[in-house]
Amino acid sequence: MTIIVPAYNPDEHLIGVLDDIKRKLNLNVIVVDDGSNDKKIFDRVKQYKNVTLLTHDINKGKGKAMKTAMEYVYKNIDDDGIVFVDADGQHKIEDVKKIIDCFDKNKNDLIIGVRKFKGKVPLKSRLGNNITKFLFSVFTLKKISDTQTGLRAINTKYIPFLLKIEGNRYEYEMNMLLSVVGNRINIIEIPIETVYEDMQNSTSHFRAFRDSFLVYKTFLKFMGSGLLSFLVDYIAFILFIKLFNNNVPLIVFMCNIFARLISGTVNYNLNKHFVFRSSKEKTLKDYIILSVIIILINSFILNLFINTFKINAYLSKFVVETILFVLNFIIEKNIVFSCKWRKIWRL
Repeated sequence: MTIIVPAYNPDEHLIGVLDDIKRKLNLNVIVVDDGSNDKKIFDRVKQYKNVTLLTHDINKGKGKAMKTAMEYVYKNIDDDGIVFVDADGQHKIEDVKKIIDCFDKNKNDLIIGVRKFKGKVPLKSRLGNNITKFLFSVFTLKKISDTQTGLRAINTKYIPFLLKIEGNRYEYEMNMLLSVVGNRINIIEIPIETVYEDMQNSTSHFRAFRDSFLVYKTFLKFMGSGLLSFLVDYIAFILFIKLFNNNVPLIVFMCNIFARLISGTVNYNLNKHFVFRSSKEKTLKDYIILSVIIILINSFILNLFINTFKINAYLSKFVVETILFVLNFIIEKNIVFSCKWRKIWRL
């Protein structure tokens, strides 16, 4: 097992982390200096035995620091696992050991340390985790207690897969969880304690606006793509309904089909090239199959609303599209635009 510690402008907590690791675990450690301004503390890091120091000339982000360390491990160290530990002392060494012990018994899984979020917890940490775990559960149907935890262990055989995951800053940790779930790698949660320096969590370099945007970027892009496609679909549906001026089931069905063909073309290209940036081949076939299923469900519910419940056609269209939005995201993210890495890397 190799411990990876990404560090940006660290203070004395980093030395405490290394002291605890060497005293209680005696494992190899890789520290990544992610373009820190003051290099004095890293001169002390160099004095530790079995600690490798890697350096970025400029700040590239926590995700990139994690990737740099993983590349080094994959090329230079014959080890079965890696564990990520934060440099700010928020992870107790006893909890790090718990993660490692769990990994030793579950080497095909991702092991994460989940915080309890009880007692005195900074508001931005509590609120941020509640928002991300809600979105995560909605869009993946997988409940994770702590989506922002930095304490996690995984087998080195997954490193090529992990290096392909998008993101170089804090969003990388969220994208890792999304990709792991999408590729059916099991996640095991281990309860841990987290030590906060103060109620402002001043040791953290997380910048609320920019880094939150990066964490939620995939969700936001999908919502934007969905909104634009919805507007195209809704306007086209209204125009076709006005053109035929008839609400009989067959006409409603045909108007919905024509509108869907137009908006589907827009949505497919946006999601493939902008939202998910998928390199998977033959996504069009999967997307068409999904679209046919969604159109049939959509048209059935739409006709039910309009001709059985006698709800206005424009309002019915809006309600039905809203209901099916989340279903679309789940299927597109995890099936249509998901590269089948699990067939390559899962042993």
